[in-house]
Amino acid sequence: MKSSFLLLTLIFVIAISCKKEEPPIEEEKFRSLPNLPVGFNVDINKDGTDDLLFRFAITWSGPDSIPTKYFAYVRSAYDRKHLFLRKGYETIFMDDLSQIKPVPDTPYYWHGKERNSVADLGRLQSIDGGENWPLEWTLYAPEVKDSYYIGVYLHDFQDRPDSLGYVKISVDLENFKITELETGML
Repeated sequence: MKSSFLLLTLIFVIAISCKKEEPPIEEEKFRSLPNLPVGFNVDINKDGTDDLLFRFAITWSGPDSIPTKYFAYVRSAYDRKHLFLRKGYETIFMDDLSQIKPVPDTPYYWHGKERNSVADLGRLQSIDGGENWPLEWTLYAPEVKDSYYIGVYLHDFQDRPDSLGYVKISVDLENFKITELETGML
């Protein structure tokens, strides 16, 4: 009886000590809840007054208040500052400075004549109600590039037609960190 018990114990120890072969690790397609990026302000004409505000927001869902979507947007800091957009894509991202003009060519236009101007930059949306998130944000641009220009009119068109400015930014799609590369007046 004692030998049977020892034999069973030995078999049990051998069985639990055997290492199973792990399946190959697949490339991760999703991640857990990411951190919300930090917003910032931009003073385009360096007069000590912020002209653009880059911000982030969260959509919450369910009784447990689980975040399901992050939004990134830019808005003018005060009334009578207008953002330059492209119809069709409804994007604020321009490829180069030559596209930003006081009287824009089609399909471009100035947005926000009577109030603060707001434009969406991108989003990150959970695929299952808050547990799993894509690895990269969706950028509201026709194509992904190293940098983009955003045009802004700093005053009313009639008051100061020379107050056309821009900010050049880069966007990291993994964490949507927006980096201000340069600002200036056109």
